[in-house]
Amino acid sequence: MLSTAFYFFASQADRLILGRLISFSMLGVYGIAYSVSDIPRAIINAFAQRVGYPFIARMVHLPIVEFRKVFLRYRLRALLAGAVMLCLMVHLGGFLIIKMYDQRYHAASWMVPVLALGLWHTLMYATTMPALFSLGKSRYSAIGNAAYSIAVVSAIPIAFHFFGMFGAVVAVAAGDLPLYFVTVAGASREGVATWQQDLQATGIFLAFLGLGAGLRIALVR
Repeated sequence: MLSTAFYFFASQADRLILGRLISFSMLGVYGIAYSVSDIPRAIINAFAQRVGYPFIARMVHLPIVEFRKVFLRYRLRALLAGAVMLCLMVHLGGFLIIKMYDQRYHAASWMVPVLALGLWHTLMYATTMPALFSLGKSRYSAIGNAAYSIAVVSAIPIAFHFFGMFGAVVAVAAGDLPLYFVTVAGASREGVATWQQDLQATGIFLAFLGLGAGLRIALVR
């Protein structure tokens, strides 16, 4: 219950805070960027809750070493699929904004890639949580979401003060990093460490991003 309450507050806090910092029209532009970039998050969360959690929970009877092997095997596939999806959003999300909306909302085109990049660590902790829930360790989610709430509320005004709208968008994209770090620490403590896989998958994700950037440059030429 605490985890859900903290997560709901943190996920809505950006619009509450920005509503006091920027104009109503710019808030609307940001809202469009957030809605478009948030499509992968909705898919990630739905997959983790409806597919990942039931699948992992069925394996909880295994010894922890075997459980970790099964979990990491499932998780790697989810991370690779998510990496492709996020790369597409990073490279094509701004293009979608320009094609789907009139010129008043084109400022949202630069926000979408920034917000989409911030979903990579979201993907990593979302695919780890099912293992912790299956082991009955929901407290890590509550602690992480509490830290997420504090980080968002603190970071957005400070980043906006020093770097304007760009800083605020980066703060939103990075706001749930504390939840990721709490999840990684919890997974390591419970015997299902993911940090090595996270490093490997992040390298693959960066390679995908570089490949996409190369293709874009080649097409422009």
